[in-house]
Amino acid sequence: MAGLQVDVYVSIGITWFAALIALCMRMTARQITHIKWWFDDCFSVLAIVSFPLIIFRSDLLLMRTVHKALCDWVLRYLDRM
Repeated sequence: MAGLQVDVYVSIGITWFAALIALCMRMTARQITHIKWWFDDCFSVLAIVSFPLIIFRSDLLLMRTVHKALCDWVLRYLDRM
């Protein structure tokens, strides 16, 4: 189970990046069609911006854990080659 930690972080990052792209396209569509922002737009921007702050600022040890797990994964991958 410990070997899946990097995979979980990568999947969260990919999902967040896809949500960011979808939000950018939504805001571009709002500009093109001249539709004003509403509550759902503000909440979605707030959610996209606050996610990294909540995840990476809540526990400073988390960054060290991600770094260590990523380094361990790279070393294991290189040993297989």
